[in-house]
Amino acid sequence: NPPTGLAAASISTGSLVLGWSPNSNPAYTRYEISMSSDNFVLHYSTFAEFSQNFTGLTVGVTGLEPGTIYQFRVRTINGQAADNSGSLTSNFANISVITLATAPVLSGVAVGSQIDWSWLAVKGASGYRLFAANGGPLMIDTFNPLVLNFSSTNLNVNFLYGAQVQAYDASGSGAF
Repeated sequence: NPPTGLAAASISTGSLVLGWSPNSNPAYTRYEISMSSDNFVLHYSTFAEFSQNFTGLTVGVTGLEPGTIYQFRVRTINGQAADNSGSLTSNFANISVITLATAPVLSGVAVGSQIDWSWLAVKGASGYRLFAANGGPLMIDTFNPLVLNFSSTNLNVNFLYGAQVQAYDASGSGAF
């Protein structure tokens, strides 16, 4: 039986944890786990092969690029490692996951009672959130990866203002 419930957890800019259910397979069932960044068209790697006798239900994946979509697939093989007849493989369980985007670089230019905030685009971002500094309120949620600026207006002159920006994608919000 193919594994069920394939899911990713603890997603960061460079790592994640894959987990699945055995789908009534016995505890000695071996798993093969592969990943790709082009949907298994040209490039993929199998980091847990059947010959490695991996029988766990979770695996940590590291060395990933921030803001990148990866596809993962997991399948089983019948029989224990010592069985000569253990050669029937299951269908794949599949999942696509995007790693978190890195923190954008933010700058601000004050002109009179206005600050023009701008930040650099980061790979994989589906939008940006600009907050007042030190846990302050949300100033803008762009919902758009192409919006890279915001103007704070009607500010007090000769007053210190700060901000922090974070990118987000389908997997969540990145760091500030």
